[in-house]
Amino acid sequence: MDWVHAKLNHAFLFSRACAADAILNLLKKDDGSITELRFGMREALGDHGVTKLATIVHNNRNLARLDLGYNCITDFGAARLASALKGNTTLRHLRLCGNIIGPEGAAWLADALVNNRTLSNLELHGNRIGPEGVDRLAALLHTTAISQLDLSDNEVGHVGAARLAEALTGSDQILQLHLRHNFLGPSGAARLADALKLNTKLQLLDLAANNIGDVGAAYLAEALCENFTLSSLDLQHNQVGDLGMLKLSAALACNSSLPWIYTSILWLAVLNSKLIRFLSATDRKGSDGSFCTSCCSCYGLLQDLPHPVLPLPVAPLKCRISMALWHS
Repeated sequence: MDWVHAKLNHAFLFSRACAADAILNLLKKDDGSITELRFGMREALGDHGVTKLATIVHNNRNLARLDLGYNCITDFGAARLASALKGNTTLRHLRLCGNIIGPEGAAWLADALVNNRTLSNLELHGNRIGPEGVDRLAALLHTTAISQLDLSDNEVGHVGAARLAEALTGSDQILQLHLRHNFLGPSGAARLADALKLNTKLQLLDLAANNIGDVGAAYLAEALCENFTLSSLDLQHNQVGDLGMLKLSAALACNSSLPWIYTSILWLAVLNSKLIRFLSATDRKGSDGSFCTSCCSCYGLLQDLPHPVLPLPVAPLKCRISMALWHS
């Protein structure tokens, strides 16, 4: 159902029938008391609408959340919005995902937010920021209070990853960093792994769909033996093979803060370091070099652990590590 709803401290807008101008005219009557604004008209706002909305945002000194996702906003619209956000001291959550913001728009936003000490959550996934835009945004990790940053699907590449890693090394604010589907590759993973060895604040790192492979996994595994702050690591769809899985599992066994690594089809769980030592010390290798050719043998080993993980079923896969469990 198409509807427009607004009240004193909250405004949620979703409409496919009403024109953007009509809704913006309605918002002009706001006396500055609206604290949350979600413009849900998919692909309806555009730069023209954002330009008008920017004036409303500038005049409102109580707005805490602004959601303009999927509204065909380009660099031009981002610049208009950035101008309205300069000096803002109330906005805590800014969502601009699924737009067409490139390096220039990212630069405008970075300049507007560089001294902002209120914004804590910035969502920019699904734009076209690229390494140049990331270079400008990375500075925010040192000068702002942003604790959650989502740059997924932004063509960051290994160059952008290197810049983020540099910023991450000395950041004491960022807690969650989302970088899925950004073509980081093994070299990008390596740079981030180096940053993890020095960072003591980051709790969640999302690197899904970045083609890091066994090499990238090995770099991250090495970092996990030195980082005891990270509590969530997502490595789905990264072409990590047997060797990479083994290294990650060994890292989990010596890491007390990270209970899981989420991969494409498996949860790697810390079961018991004795299991790794047992598999390494015994001749339980198949013709392909994997530790076991039958998941039944894996199942038997798991049964013998001091803290059995069953009834979770063991993944029906030929795997180099026997602590790979099917996540149901």
